Amino acid sequence: MPSLRRRPLPLVATSIAIALATLAGCGGGKAAREDESGITAYSCRLGGEHVVVRLETDEVRLLMPTGDRVILYRIPSGPGVRYSNGTYELTAKGAELTLVENGAARKLEGCELIPQAH
Repeated sequence: MPSLRRRPLPLVATSIAIALATLAGCGGGKAAREDESGITAYSCRLGGEHVVVRLETDEVRLLMPTGDRVILYRIPSGPGVRYSNGTYELTAKGAELTLVENGAARKLEGCELIPQAH
């Protein structure tokens, strides 16, 4: 029977968490932290609109400005981190996060950690 315990974040997801934490830290000294489930969430701006980025073990979940929920899965990458579902792709190189939709790249800006309720 498979274990029901969540695995720790893999290096790739940790890299995205660090990149987002760097962005969040620029806006008020907030440190990144995970809740007990290993999930970290951030509120960002995408072209002036609000988007929520939720980091889970092997995937990233986005809540788009339209209300659509998008799941991106980790894929192999050179330098940086990359998640995709074929339509959307999220890349992180250091503190620079970019969301690509159907070939059009847009940077995520002003990302702040969302406190997790316990």
